[in-house]
Amino acid sequence: MFEEGFGPLQEPGPPSLLLDDDSNAAPAVDLDPKVLSQMVELSRELQAEEIDLSRLLPLIAQQAPHLLRCDIAWIGLFHPERQEIRIVTAHGTRVADFEEMRVSFGEGIGGVALRRGMTLVVSDYVRYEHTTPSFVRSTIEREGISSLMCAPMKHGDGFVGVLYVGNRRRTRFGAAHVSLLAMLAGQASVAIRNGRLYQNLREKTETLESTFEINRRLHDAAANDDLQGVLRELASVTGRPLKLEQDHVMPFTLVAGGDGDEDDDPTLGLEPAALFPVVLARRQVGRVVAYGPGELSDLENNALNHGASVIALELMKHHAAHQVEWELRGEMLEDLLDGGTELSDSRLARAKRLGVDLTAPHQVLVVEAPSTEDADFARLKRRLTGPRFGQRSGVLVAHCGPHLVIAVIGDTVRSHALAQMLIEEAGETMTLSIGVSSCRTGRFAQSRREAAACATFGAAAGRKSVVIDHAELGPLRFMLDASSTDSMRSLVEECLADLDRYDREHASQLLLTLRAYLEEDGHHRSIATRCHVHPSTVKYRLSRIGQILDRDLGDVATRFQLSLAMQLLDLFRLVGSDLLASGTGSAPATDLSH
Repeated sequence: MFEEGFGPLQEPGPPSLLLDDDSNAAPAVDLDPKVLSQMVELSRELQAEEIDLSRLLPLIAQQAPHLLRCDIAWIGLFHPERQEIRIVTAHGTRVADFEEMRVSFGEGIGGVALRRGMTLVVSDYVRYEHTTPSFVRSTIEREGISSLMCAPMKHGDGFVGVLYVGNRRRTRFGAAHVSLLAMLAGQASVAIRNGRLYQNLREKTETLESTFEINRRLHDAAANDDLQGVLRELASVTGRPLKLEQDHVMPFTLVAGGDGDEDDDPTLGLEPAALFPVVLARRQVGRVVAYGPGELSDLENNALNHGASVIALELMKHHAAHQVEWELRGEMLEDLLDGGTELSDSRLARAKRLGVDLTAPHQVLVVEAPSTEDADFARLKRRLTGPRFGQRSGVLVAHCGPHLVIAVIGDTVRSHALAQMLIEEAGETMTLSIGVSSCRTGRFAQSRREAAACATFGAAAGRKSVVIDHAELGPLRFMLDASSTDSMRSLVEECLADLDRYDREHASQLLLTLRAYLEEDGHHRSIATRCHVHPSTVKYRLSRIGQILDRDLGDVATRFQLSLAMQLLDLFRLVGSDLLASGTGSAPATDLSH
């Protein structure tokens, strides 16, 4: 109700409050007798313009002063995410930045009116004390507004905004003016609500139509088996730089959306805005990352979600094609390992179709593990045939009996790097012995035999994962043909065990001196330099070695036997087995005949 002195409110009327009572203010101009019919006509216009908010809001601001016989009208809409009212349109104003005004919910005349849900009346704005941002107050005063009314616009329990009218002369608004403003605010609330619904429906329809077009473009790009093309289309429709990260197809990272060189990364220096998982068979195999400022629109979200699904289907096709090609490569390697006419024309042509040049130098790796049925070994096989490794050119993998056989063709420098990668992949859970053949052209069967012999020796003699290169064994390669390590161990014990035991008991370096003697061909001064002792000390040590071993070091046959024992000692240490570590040389012999 109005405060006492303002006059009774016509019943039934809207809840309202006179915030100040200025007896010096002039009464408001009487309303036109035809105001009700004008309201009906305005209602029809509002309904006609509901579909277009850009026309609806100015129409309301334009008609309000005409109906209420006021100078100015303006509309502020409520933004729930910021909890504030922003002026969106005005009619009859003179100040250029009038529409820049905004107040928080519950602040200023409009914020209070919306919070209380009642029409507020101020006869003297300058005199009335209220909490209002300084910019809003100064703008109202610069506009020359002396009196104003403010009606809340609500729809159900939701806030729509506030409808203001004002006069540049001090005015005492009557109950009829308050009722008419409240009625107009109610009509405006419905019209704005409907306009927003129409706008939302139109935007959704446009988004749906655009989504159909985007889907068509993405599927057209996918028809060419072009992941880069799909990503480029996504970047085009979203206007954002994108990055695709996946583990099925090389290259495993793709970018799109830059204006410059294809090799440039347009995502550098930008913060990710959103990411969309690429899911295949309920497993995430990659993701599309969108970059750039601002939140993604519904259209962008739709496009990127659908794009991630299209990419997943493309990856599935590539994965299936890769599996088929990998099986064909494995079958070709098995055929080569069987021997026969290795580089026949038919084999060369078949290899060429698979992108393999059999005339290039190669090395064969044979991987042996304690149990080929072990789950970790199965995981290792999947890694070898997986996309990150299996799509490397010039690499063939086959599962032959208890071994994994890998042929590295062309770039044989990668052989040891590959072997080391497998050792690291096995970790602490599995012991691997990897044999590497000599580098040659053709004769894959021979390469396999060399690598298998190295792998078997490493598994038999070693206690940790090792890589044995056939070419690095030198003259000891013949040892790989032995049926057992028993004779090798016995030779090392017979020749060197007593000397090693003496060194440990007396903290001497006789074994080191013997190695220098054998490698320096008995030259005392060279031995002294290597051992950092005086030549006379060398002479004494050699005499003591002869006594302990009960051998003549000057005898050619003795030196040969001791040299062979030293080399065997180094060979076993290479695979992680020190035959002298226990002092007894009691490590068990192993059958190599298999």
